[in-house]
Amino acid sequence: MTEPPTPELAREREELIAEINAAFAGVTREGGVSWSESEVRDHYGTIEERARARARDQERSWEELVDDPAWHPDPGVGGLSFVDPIGFRYYVPAAMTRYLRGEGEFSLASYLTLRDEFREHTLGTWSLLDARQRACVRRFLRHVLAVEEPPVDPEARPGWWDPAFEAEGYPWQPEWGHAPPTFEARVVREALESYWERFDE
Repeated sequence: MTEPPTPELAREREELIAEINAAFAGVTREGGVSWSESEVRDHYGTIEERARARARDQERSWEELVDDPAWHPDPGVGGLSFVDPIGFRYYVPAAMTRYLRGEGEFSLASYLTLRDEFREHTLGTWSLLDARQRACVRRFLRHVLAVEEPPVDPEARPGWWDPAFEAEGYPWQPEWGHAPPTFEARVVREALESYWERFDE
């Protein structure tokens, strides 16, 4: 994640991490799909293979994963796309915290996007999140968008702008001062618009 461009956003990041800790305090994965097991699910493994994989995941809480260098929030196979509702509620706070701390190159927002072709499956996976936890995910996405797509002063002129252009009859167009949105900003906006900005309607 890009470093917050202002002290206000840096404070917001720390407050958001604290809110994640509070909103997901006590959440366990008991009875749910574990991280190693999700990889086996992705490969259509057997019940026995899933049980062996699950036995490898020995952490006692999601908080331990935040500081575990061996845990990768975006493993390439398995992961958040292949856990069940219990597993999703357990792993998403660790993934959000790691993302906010700028550790690892992954786009968490892509796992938080509601797409029509997977609508029922995705809503089912998110089904155990309570109202505070959903609000926390929304706040996370809004924060990432604010960092990735900070507001632009429409009157600001980049270095290439020569005031002499105005005298020649070429007035400044405010949209020229906007940099194109980053890939991450586009993905985050899609996630927000697909569900999180209206989940409580």
